[in-house]
Amino acid sequence: MSGAMMPFGGHRGGALAAAIQLMAGVMTGAHVFPKGNEGYGLLLIGLRRDAFGAADDYDRSVAEFAHGYLATPAVQGDDLRLPGSMRYRQARDAAGIIEIPDELAIDLGLRGVSS
Repeated sequence: MSGAMMPFGGHRGGALAAAIQLMAGVMTGAHVFPKGNEGYGLLLIGLRRDAFGAADDYDRSVAEFAHGYLATPAVQGDDLRLPGSMRYRQARDAAGIIEIPDELAIDLGLRGVSS
């Protein structure tokens, strides 16, 4: 586990790593600094997407975020991905699924058929 606590993103990443360690470790009663394969904590946080506003607004905001995030230029040699996107891409490719632009799906009358 050497290097497991190495933050990404400089000081902001370090602060995020500390916050996660406090929530997933200390709040759950786990060891502050686990040794070996024992003493780790697990924290699961589940939120309903409509708990703080309309579900449709949330869905639109998530789609806007994902679009903007993926449109951001990446550092040379890096690939911007969202969590699960590689697994999704592999499953899609294995199933022979071909994605088409939304405009084409609408023109072909396919939009809304199986969303």
